Amino acid sequence: MRRACLPFIASALLALALGSGALAPDAPAQASGWEEAARESYWYSRYNVEALLASKMGLLEDGRLLAPYASGDPAYVQTGSREWSPARADRTIATRALAWTAIALVGHAKQLAQLYQAGAVPGDEAARAVELGVRAARLLQFAHEKLRDPATGLHRPRLGPEGEPTGEPSALDQALMLWAYAELLPLTEQALYRGPISRAEAERRAIRLFWAIWAYESATPAGRPSPCAMPRFSSKPCAPTRPRSPKAPS
Repeated sequence: MRRACLPFIASALLALALGSGALAPDAPAQASGWEEAARESYWYSRYNVEALLASKMGLLEDGRLLAPYASGDPAYVQTGSREWSPARADRTIATRALAWTAIALVGHAKQLAQLYQAGAVPGDEAARAVELGVRAARLLQFAHEKLRDPATGLHRPRLGPEGEPTGEPSALDQALMLWAYAELLPLTEQALYRGPISRAEAERRAIRLFWAIWAYESATPAGRPSPCAMPRFSSKPCAPTRPRSPKAPS
């Protein structure tokens, strides 16, 4: 079977599905148009999220998937099982994969909570919303503890062979983690949220990550902030200050 990136297939259509608000699963189907596309996208994304969680392709916590591998082969280990075969799995624990997975989990937790509050889904879907929110928060907590570099406040791209964060930080990894925390913030205000990260903590981490990205991107090779990269209130173009040449000996 085709090799697949787990977090990508779990969230590829998520933005489309959630863009129009809560969609009742039993709403009348339309021949074509945005509503039908959004509804189908939601269910494809929901199916992929459930397949990812059942695959057990990653680090487990109490027998449940905590941190997915970067990619794997969606071939079941045996008939009747939903676990994926680990034979061709890329066992890398990557920041990018964790962030995409958290975004997908949070998105569906919020969607299910909205549908439950609207009376469009039964009570067991409310329990599923709680579980998805808890899993998303635990995943972000794992990334915060295992992949974040305390010295810079940025997330390294992957875990090394000894479980240590390694690699140079990338802009995409930081942007995805910031996106994940931004998605988590409104979820923490919902009544069905039971995750270990409070709203205040999620907001604090998002702000710290934002400023860590700013500091990293605005640093010159010498490690000093560049005047042109810092916030400015003047409309005049910025001219970088050139270092003065040393005086010639007299």
